[in-house]
Amino acid sequence: MWQNHPFLKLLTSVILLALVLGGLLNTYSPAQAATTLTITPITWNIIGLDSNNPATGPRFFPVAARVCSIGGPSDGPVTVNFVWGDANTTYINLRTPITSINVGTLATGGCADAYFEVAVNPVMAAFDQSRPYTITATDADETVPTPQPRELYVEHLISQNRNATTNIRYGTTLANLTSVAAGGAMNLVVGGNYYIELTGGTATQGYE
Repeated sequence: MWQNHPFLKLLTSVILLALVLGGLLNTYSPAQAATTLTITPITWNIIGLDSNNPATGPRFFPVAARVCSIGGPSDGPVTVNFVWGDANTTYINLRTPITSINVGTLATGGCADAYFEVAVNPVMAAFDQSRPYTITATDADETVPTPQPRELYVEHLISQNRNATTNIRYGTTLANLTSVAAGGAMNLVVGGNYYIELTGGTATQGYE
């Protein structure tokens, strides 16, 4: 008699539903955010030589990228690699043989900058030459490259007296900056925080 009672059927259904939901809740665990490395270029792709006299310099330029670990710490130490896109070594090369930099293990949200240095062959024929490259970041889980395509391009740097630095001021607060005379020095203490203000100008025509 009781087994066909509507209330008993309803109660049985509720108990079964509770058991099913309980099992689902016991097996559920929150999804963990995936850890992802990101890499972003932080230097210009335009390098160059003196337009009138390439041999006088400058000819060495930094090429760098910032690596960050998003969503969690990196999977072990991170290695940053500089990779050329071709074998043409005539005009643009790394200044040293160093092509890999270990920036260590990155904490969640942590970032590290890896700097390489390129050298331009200081000859007239180097102007307007370019060379493709990539910087990659690798941990034990993944490898990520800088956005592509990327290339270094040798520009004509105008050497005429078009640029000027008219003042340099420094201090521990913006309200109390001291000017530094030409050829002067700034007294800075390791571990201190300073504001350095540079005032200058350049040609209104831009560069060629």
